[in-house]
Amino acid sequence: MPEAPKAGLEGKNSEAPKNRVFTGAAARAITALSVAYILYHILYISGILSRLRLFLDPHQHQALHLGFILALVFVLIPATKKASRKKLAWYDAVMLVVGLGWNLYLVINFWDLLVRTGRAEPLATPELIVCWVFFFIVLEAARRTLGPAILVIAFLFLIYPLVASYLPGLLTGPAFSFDRVARGIGLFVTGMYSGILHISATIVISFILFGQLLRISGGGQWFIDIAQSLLGHVRGGPAKVAVFASALMGTVQGTAVGNVATTGVITIPLMKRTGYPPHIAGAVEAVASNGGQIMPPVMGIAAFIMIDFLGVPYASIIIAGLLPAVVYFVAVFFAVDFEAAKAGLAGVPRSQLPPLRKTLINGWYYLFPLAVLIFFLLYLQYSPQLSALYASAALIIVGFFKKSNRMSWGMLVQAMKDTTISMMMVASVCALAGIIVATVELTGLSYRLSFLLIEVAGGNLAYLLIMTAVVCVILGMGMPTSAAYILLAILAAPALVKLGLQPMVAHFFVFYFGVAAIITPPVCPASYVAAGIADAAPMKTAFSAARLGIAAFIVPFIFAYHPGLLMLGSVSSIICTFIFALISVLAAASALGGYLFRPLNIWWRAVLGIGSLMIIYPAVLTTIIGIIIIAVPVLYQLVLSRRLRLSHASDGER
Repeated sequence: MPEAPKAGLEGKNSEAPKNRVFTGAAARAITALSVAYILYHILYISGILSRLRLFLDPHQHQALHLGFILALVFVLIPATKKASRKKLAWYDAVMLVVGLGWNLYLVINFWDLLVRTGRAEPLATPELIVCWVFFFIVLEAARRTLGPAILVIAFLFLIYPLVASYLPGLLTGPAFSFDRVARGIGLFVTGMYSGILHISATIVISFILFGQLLRISGGGQWFIDIAQSLLGHVRGGPAKVAVFASALMGTVQGTAVGNVATTGVITIPLMKRTGYPPHIAGAVEAVASNGGQIMPPVMGIAAFIMIDFLGVPYASIIIAGLLPAVVYFVAVFFAVDFEAAKAGLAGVPRSQLPPLRKTLINGWYYLFPLAVLIFFLLYLQYSPQLSALYASAALIIVGFFKKSNRMSWGMLVQAMKDTTISMMMVASVCALAGIIVATVELTGLSYRLSFLLIEVAGGNLAYLLIMTAVVCVILGMGMPTSAAYILLAILAAPALVKLGLQPMVAHFFVFYFGVAAIITPPVCPASYVAAGIADAAPMKTAFSAARLGIAAFIVPFIFAYHPGLLMLGSVSSIICTFIFALISVLAAASALGGYLFRPLNIWWRAVLGIGSLMIIYPAVLTTIIGIIIIAVPVLYQLVLSRRLRLSHASDGER
């Protein structure tokens, strides 16, 4: 899952440059509160609290979840770069008190407020004032954790109901009072404490805890060792290790930047040592790590939020996301192979790699918690949060069977602390999503914008898909994938559905392009982090990543026209679509990479590119023509390679 920057709780070793550093009693207090926060969530999610007759409504739980996180944000993240990293500013203390205090007020007075909300009674004047102050405190917390772009967008949505009656054209809407907006956004059922924040307070936090436990126990390193053992010796081995290791890490971590930071510190230097240029090494890691957000079973925050929008079980999201993720990673794998072939790069000698048998023996039990997760989630159909908690328990239990990997209390504390820190960004983005969703529902904005998008596209699905893709990439450049997905799921997905796409397809389309934005210049955090590790030029790395990750831009159009790739439809259509998708993305990777079995000239690259695009179009004839077009350079290169081998063999005999 996405990671917020690590805060320095206990000294310089754990410090992130932008965060405050606390030592002594303050650090211990923050650690203790963070552990208590996670233990409370475990007790609530597991149902132990209710068995102890400590009943909390889900909305009360969400208020406790958000209130503590807001307090933590103002304690750990300064308002500006120049603000003190050692002591709390007075305004941070005020925002901390209001942010936590308002949520505690909601918890204590929940039933009274719920009755008053049901009767449409206005808030008391002090409640109204504090509620609006609280809105701006949430916006400020989001600015500190997510950046200014999402802050501006959320602010515009927050004030839109107040000014809608003054706006022209499709943006005009009914006028709402400050009280009506406060009740619609700041209280229960709809608004900030709706289903999206519930996802953060149950599912996301459970999976982040599982990922942190796996990382601290050594599971992340084991994934990398397995990838090195299997692929490190082949052509371009280190790059293929990055792809495979990132796919494995993505199954439990689901974050591009976190994946780069975890696997990149090992794979990028290894790629550079075997001959990859720094910008290519960084690009490979960025593209591979970006796939973590689309690789089941965890994927990313956006995939969890999709549950709320679509109203389907998480298992359905996992099943739908499997084949597109496989297509993506196969395309990336071959793209890096083409790069290695062009540069004549060999793998790492087996003597320098961890032996496969020994590696499997040393860490096979890391597969057991993953098996537990999948068993509870897919077979027993338990809730995602309970499945993740059982998987976490399984991970702790199996550690007892090997002393070197046994989790100490200190390791458990560290995992819980890191989980709490990571929730700062998650809870902030989910709270903002609640503001946006409530505004759209309150004003009916989504219906008007859907009509506008369809009108601009002239009712043409292809035009609307292209428009949506461009907007997704632009928005995704300035905000996390989850925030971009939420915004487009509200504004663009309904228009796609109205033009004939199934809801699952429409939401996966905007989700995939939100993911693609993470590696698309000019603003691409995964590429920038990878460039920093590789000591490469950021923009050069970013453009290389966009080229290597071309599948992220093609796959959404494939499943938009061929839903079988999302496991929708008959078995035969699913199989055919999967095969055609592989052919399309591999042809595109070859065309952009300039290599197939041998280097390609510009004309053959153009032929492959045209064939790749023709396969996407939803017509049998164009698909057949596209495959034939792709087959021409493939057969030509095979014949040419055979002739050259025979020629070299005859020269050797002479």
